[in-house]
Amino acid sequence: ILLGTPNVSLSSKKEMRYGSKGSLSICLAGDKRGTWFNFETGEKGNLLHLIQTSLNLDFKSSLEYAAKMTGDDLKETVQSTLQKTSQPHEKTDDKPSKTQCYAQQLAKESTPIAGTLAEMYLKETRDINNVAGQDIRFHAKVFTGKDEVVKYMPALLCIARNKEQQVQSVQAIYLDKNTSNKAKLDVQKKTFGAIAGAGVMINEGLKQNAVTYITEGIETGLSVRDAVQNERVIAVLGKQNMVSIDINLLTNKVVLCLDNDGKPIHDDKVLHQTIE
Repeated sequence: ILLGTPNVSLSSKKEMRYGSKGSLSICLAGDKRGTWFNFETGEKGNLLHLIQTSLNLDFKSSLEYAAKMTGDDLKETVQSTLQKTSQPHEKTDDKPSKTQCYAQQLAKESTPIAGTLAEMYLKETRDINNVAGQDIRFHAKVFTGKDEVVKYMPALLCIARNKEQQVQSVQAIYLDKNTSNKAKLDVQKKTFGAIAGAGVMINEGLKQNAVTYITEGIETGLSVRDAVQNERVIAVLGKQNMVSIDINLLTNKVVLCLDNDGKPIHDDKVLHQTIE
């Protein structure tokens, strides 16, 4: 119903093809079952993404459309999902939150890291030589928190953007001005604004078929960039944020780069959710 009649001659038991040249493929079997890929545009995603893309619907409307297609058996699940997804974001005036405004303020006030404490931290403390990046910045005075004795400290700023390249959140890594290392605070890094769906683009990638390397932190991302100079590298500022990254920021092939925290990888729920 959504895409019309499939191209039977190009379809198989493993995939359903649509279009005269079969440019849109829906996977019917294996680990990628239920996902789709458009070979002409490079777009991809799950079936909800397909509904959103084909009908130009938002997430809530696509869920409602999917429920109508599949019948009343999904009604309760859809309503539950809508409640979970809408409540945290509902605002009658659509104004950004205070932390969102502060993130945008920090990004605007920040300066390039060349010659700053942030450059010293990355080069001398973390042994990273190539620290250049439009969203890797420095700010001399960032709020640390009401419970900290020192209320403002210099910080390395990691600016995360959404698919429209808008500043969505900023992570501050607080620095000790005497040692250029991380400051001795109860909370050594803090994120202002909502990170979900966004990422820090460390390297765009020069090749059309570039691989996307997703890292937890900016330091790992910069190190990975040195190793894969022509590929795309994105830091999501925390492993838990890998799950929510917008697929429009990614290329067709993705590598997840996780910090070695000593836990068995097969028990990592966040990792499995991200892969799914």
